[in-house]
Amino acid sequence: MPTSASHLFEEASHLDEGDRAALAGLLLESLNQPPSPGVEAAWAEEIERRVRQLDSGEIETVPWEDVKKRLWLRRHRRGNHHRGGCGAPSPQTRLLGQAALGPRLSASEHAKIPWMFGSR
Repeated sequence: MPTSASHLFEEASHLDEGDRAALAGLLLESLNQPPSPGVEAAWAEEIERRVRQLDSGEIETVPWEDVKKRLWLRRHRRGNHHRGGCGAPSPQTRLLGQAALGPRLSASEHAKIPWMFGSR
């Protein structure tokens, strides 16, 4: 008869902290499946393509400050402004800020940015 997750949790909660941490790590590792064949090669090709585009001038980077402003505007246009500020960007988001995301903000869009993002 299979053991339920709640029963396993009850049993594991009696372990000392180190054993609970080790068990949690093992459970998390069991969820991480190896990538399917070719995924690493496909990502390597995509990275090379993007670097070539940057090097050739085919695409331009966008400064993080501009990306942050555009995200703030998008969020507020959709009515999702109930949360606080954008916060510190993750490394992935910083990379996005250096990617080609389209034209820079127009003067009218820039004027709509609140003081928390710098000068108006």
